[in-house]
Amino acid sequence: MRARAAAAGAVALGALILSWPAFYNGFPLIYTDTGTYIESAFTLRLPPDRPLGYSLFIRGTGGCRSLWATVFAQSFLLSFLLRRLFARVAPRRGVGAFLAACALLAALTGLPWVMGTVFADAITASCLLSLLLLLLPGGGAAEAAACAAVVIASSAVHFSHLSICVLVFGCLAACTAVWRRARGPLRGIRCALPAATLAASCLFAPALNASLGWGFHFSRAGNILLMMHIWDNGILKRFLDGHCADGRYDFCRFRDEVKGGGGFFVWDPRSPLYRTGGWEAPHEEYRRIVADSMVALPGMWIGKTAGAFSTQLLMFDACDAVGPRTPRTWAYQVLERRFPGNFKAFLASRQQRDDLPLRVFLIAQYGAVVAALGVLAAVLIFRREAACGPFRIVLCFAAAAVAANAAVCASISTLSHRYGARVIWFVLLCALLLPVRRWRE
Repeated sequence: MRARAAAAGAVALGALILSWPAFYNGFPLIYTDTGTYIESAFTLRLPPDRPLGYSLFIRGTGGCRSLWATVFAQSFLLSFLLRRLFARVAPRRGVGAFLAACALLAALTGLPWVMGTVFADAITASCLLSLLLLLLPGGGAAEAAACAAVVIASSAVHFSHLSICVLVFGCLAACTAVWRRARGPLRGIRCALPAATLAASCLFAPALNASLGWGFHFSRAGNILLMMHIWDNGILKRFLDGHCADGRYDFCRFRDEVKGGGGFFVWDPRSPLYRTGGWEAPHEEYRRIVADSMVALPGMWIGKTAGAFSTQLLMFDACDAVGPRTPRTWAYQVLERRFPGNFKAFLASRQQRDDLPLRVFLIAQYGAVVAALGVLAAVLIFRREAACGPFRIVLCFAAAAVAANAAVCASISTLSHRYGARVIWFVLLCALLLPVRRWRE
């Protein structure tokens, strides 16, 4: 009993360490989308542009009374999964090494800035760690069931989670199939349970929406989000310029307005979106335009996606969107209406006073990634035998997760630092998990 209490205390302390920016700020960090998540948590209405899962998480963790509860819950989940990973990959290191790793991740990466923010990207790390634990050999039935539940539930938290997990699993499973020799690089990896988990994840989000009366689908606004993507990267303008003469697309009447970023298309009331039915319309023509542009401009699609992929890989400043929210923003208005008792604390936070030394943390994030990559490269070149056993699976998983995250975001969304920040910390984690004992031998 005493050992379990000590273990729970270590995980709780790790959670506090991993969310320290929220405490330093004096209030949970608020992102642009935070207002939508909070409002849906109170009303249980499905937002047109995102799944309902994170709003249910806020509601289930007590976030409708205090956002601190949600921040601690998401940080505690991550801390618990990290502790389980250390127990599986580095069992000899103990609680002290685990807490030291939490401290280094909290000081040198953008992970704590993600975990201290009330938005769906805070669940990405837990989703990927759960998948990693399912892939690693060993572990009990209770742990496997819990990790599977996290992966399945995460599919209803952010649209990108399922795609990233499928890509990562597909990459590792393909490598396992190619290298079937006993000394293969992914020896011992488990595939059956992760495959079943991802299959269940494909059905969970649509089933959740259907149970709440919103229909069996992932998103009501998928066509809009894809249209925003090709608006933002210039494909839409190029396609309309070459295919409006035949009169097949009613959207051609807005051809001269297709300029600037995709943010104008989805958020400005003057954009063509709001003049063609807004978020609630099915926009079947949007789907046809996206599909036809892939056929008509395959080279441009490949080039734009490849360029966006390489750019997204280098974008992981978690502090990029940490700024004050003005009274005109939805997040500000929702906080004022839903949390009148805590609103003064929000106004007094460092974020609202624009008093966060973000430049220091930007340097730390990029410096830590470069240093960790250097250490890992040196190990793989000069001490290749050190990358063995479960650590090798972790290393391959981390590389696949960072690449898959960038690929998914580059393919279906606009580029953002927050997408990179939610996964790039895996690089430093791999350096911290290096098998020190074998290195010394």
